[in-house]
Amino acid sequence: MLVRVLCGIYWWNPLVYLLKKDLSQSMEIRCDLSVTGHLKEKERADYLEVMLKAFCESGVPDKSKGVACLVEEHSQSLLERFRIVADMEIVQKKQVNVFAGVVMLMLLVVSYSFIFQSKYDPPISEIETDVNTYRVDEETSYIIKQGDTYILYTEGVEAVIDEDVAMGLQEEGFILKGGE
Repeated sequence: MLVRVLCGIYWWNPLVYLLKKDLSQSMEIRCDLSVTGHLKEKERADYLEVMLKAFCESGVPDKSKGVACLVEEHSQSLLERFRIVADMEIVQKKQVNVFAGVVMLMLLVVSYSFIFQSKYDPPISEIETDVNTYRVDEETSYIIKQGDTYILYTEGVEAVIDEDVAMGLQEEGFILKGGE
């Protein structure tokens, strides 16, 4: 039903019709495998014979044509079903390949799901490696306004900052000293 809805919505896209055809064929093969999965080789051959008779009778009004019914347009899908039902090893190999693919996909997804990171903070000595790095906090730094200019003083060093930065620092607790 979902495929029919998709065909109705995406009527202009030929890939939807290929999906519909492939899904139908996959469902037929799945049905064949569920029926013949526990059968012996002789019983599978009988099943294939019944499937061939039903196929030829459904598409050919003249039963005298016999094997000529296999040249019709749907014979490729029937031949694929025959090949899969007749050779169960193909199905087992496909199942192993699909299982391996699913496991590898799951490993890929899981490997990108975790980020390993240390829990402790690195030592300050490893962070502050530049000699021109200064600690700026409310206790050791203050702001002076000289006319329209704001100057940040910290550890004996001064830096000119703009008004927005000065107001932001003042909101964080920095002292603003008016001076000239």
